[in-house]
Amino acid sequence: AVVSTQSTGIFDNLCKAMCYIIAIHVPLAGLALLPILVGWPEVLYPTHIVFLELVIDPACSIILEAEEEDPDVMERPPRDLRIHMVNLSNALMAFAQGFSILGACMLAYFIDTWYFLCPAEAGNAI
Repeated sequence: AVVSTQSTGIFDNLCKAMCYIIAIHVPLAGLALLPILVGWPEVLYPTHIVFLELVIDPACSIILEAEEEDPDVMERPPRDLRIHMVNLSNALMAFAQGFSILGACMLAYFIDTWYFLCPAEAGNAI
């Protein structure tokens, strides 16, 4: 019984980690690609992305390792092996969180670039 509750807790943490990774990489990819597709100056260069990955991945590991198990983990039956790590509702929630972060970042970038800088200086904002 102890092994099944430990595996359930580990599986729960892995599910949370996958949702976190989806939610955090949507804004990274969006901030790297969206300005180029729209014709704006670049927001993130490859070195920025590498640095963010060097910070985000260890932080994700540390935080999710310290995450408390759900209080009902001992009452749950062992998980079905056919259950996917990321189901549709969790993936949609992670994408929604990622796109909301991307929208907030792009809004801040747009306001900063177009309202606080004159158009001639907008290209040198980065």
